[in-house]
Amino acid sequence: MGIGVYELPMNTSITIVDITPVRAVNLLVDGDYRLISVTDQLTMAVGQYPPIKPFRESWDIAGSPIGVEIDEEDLPVAIVAHITPSGKGDSSLAGFKVTYTSDGKTHELRTPRSLEVHAEACDDSL
Repeated sequence: MGIGVYELPMNTSITIVDITPVRAVNLLVDGDYRLISVTDQLTMAVGQYPPIKPFRESWDIAGSPIGVEIDEEDLPVAIVAHITPSGKGDSSLAGFKVTYTSDGKTHELRTPRSLEVHAEACDDSL
């Protein structure tokens, strides 16, 4: 699941301090976040883990976004989260809370994207 950063005000940079899943139910968000430049390869990010080629190469060399300063020259980028089911039944995630600093101030935002996976969609016995 990606968290996109597509634009920043001019002469502004941000440093991501923390990323926290919001209301994860039957999902494991293991904290393996990667900062990846947005290209056509990003569309390959949705699917199996480990990621498939050609996205796999980008994933393997990408670092954690925590503590990295991002400015307008770095954009667009995405923070990609590794998410796996952790139990039987329906799964959901209400997004992420991202804490970042800019100009010496701490800010928080919540991503607008959520995720719902119905158990029957993953049932191999059908």
